[in-house]
Amino acid sequence: MGLVRGPRIVSAGSFVSITGGHGDADPLSPDQAMPRRPNLADTVDGVALAVRRDLKYGADWIKLMATGGVGDVLSDFNVQELSEEQMAKAVEIAHRARKKVMAHAEGTEGIKAAVRAGVESIEHGTMLDDEGAELMAKKGTWLVPTLETFQRGAELDASSGQEAVSTQKTRTILKFQPAAFGRALQHHVKIAFGLDDDPEFLGREFVALVKGGMKPVEALQAATVNGAELLGLSDQVGALEVGKFADVIGVAGDPLADIANMESVVFVMKGGEVIKSPK
Repeated sequence: MGLVRGPRIVSAGSFVSITGGHGDADPLSPDQAMPRRPNLADTVDGVALAVRRDLKYGADWIKLMATGGVGDVLSDFNVQELSEEQMAKAVEIAHRARKKVMAHAEGTEGIKAAVRAGVESIEHGTMLDDEGAELMAKKGTWLVPTLETFQRGAELDASSGQEAVSTQKTRTILKFQPAAFGRALQHHVKIAFGLDDDPEFLGREFVALVKGGMKPVEALQAATVNGAELLGLSDQVGALEVGKFADVIGVAGDPLADIANMESVVFVMKGGEVIKSPK
């Protein structure tokens, strides 16, 4: 509507999770329990209701928690949480409404279950194995690896406000990340750029992708043409072409020579309007 001067947003609803899962925000004792979140679903019918609720309130995407994670004190990232049947129901309903589905998936079995269920993208994929990578490549499932988020999370201590158990889980799962990302590249899984962190750390993801094995140009493509394709917006954004929005950034140096130059953004244009100019 133009009321806020900000980025283009393609939004997901509140993530769909299970009781006690990675999306359950209530870590309190039973006698002090918080109100139950509406998107906790322990059955196939429960998932259907949660997805329809998100669609009702305008979600462009549906986000599923296929496995546990590292950013909470309750879940185990190794464990598949939503069942394959639950995720398939979410995909069925979302696709009928012409919407897409992403799955937070860190553990090996949860990744493969989400891919078999038909999700468009896997977020993280931190413990991806060869079978999972081959399956993703075969089905055309995207990977949004968010490498830097885990790398930075492993460096945090109590002074950051992060729970000690979360830091320990992050350090444990980080050991699997390099090999998992390498498998994705080896099997030619489609990669899109993403961040699971504050925007100020966005530039560091480019560096992490290149250190992980991508060429600088591939990392740039992941954030532009690939991201647009995953979002279904290739006709609007993702490349500097006639008929598309003039969304442009400028950086201080050549990112093909040193990808770390993506951390020095000096110019921003959105839809032809200059938002930030060099000082």
